[in-house]
Amino acid sequence: MPTPTASPTASPPIFSNYFLVRHQDLNHAGTLFGGKMMAWADELAFIAASLSFPGCTFVTKVFEKFDFIHGPGEGAIVRIDSHVISRGTSSVRVQVSGIWAVDGQPIFTTEAVMVNAHGGHSVPIPG
Repeated sequence: MPTPTASPTASPPIFSNYFLVRHQDLNHAGTLFGGKMMAWADELAFIAASLSFPGCTFVTKVFEKFDFIHGPGEGAIVRIDSHVISRGTSSVRVQVSGIWAVDGQPIFTTEAVMVNAHGGHSVPIPG
């Protein structure tokens, strides 16, 4: 389970996780398949929303522009960071970015809107 890491300049916690790019994760060009990156981003967006607002049941509403900057190859270690950047009545917006863990080179950046849902309908976030 990812743990929040303190950031001296940001008040919301940053949630991070590391992933190893394996052979089965590669596309025809020999780089990490975009769908795999998106799945990892979705997972970290969910984690950031859920740990920031415990007791809510978040589902993905939308991902904004998904900017693929560089494609890591097999054996690369990718760090994905996520944090809540805003809160609405029943949703939160989460910033998600991926970098090479070794040198910090950017891999992707995106934002997700996560909705607190129950029974197929959005419900207010408590508090």
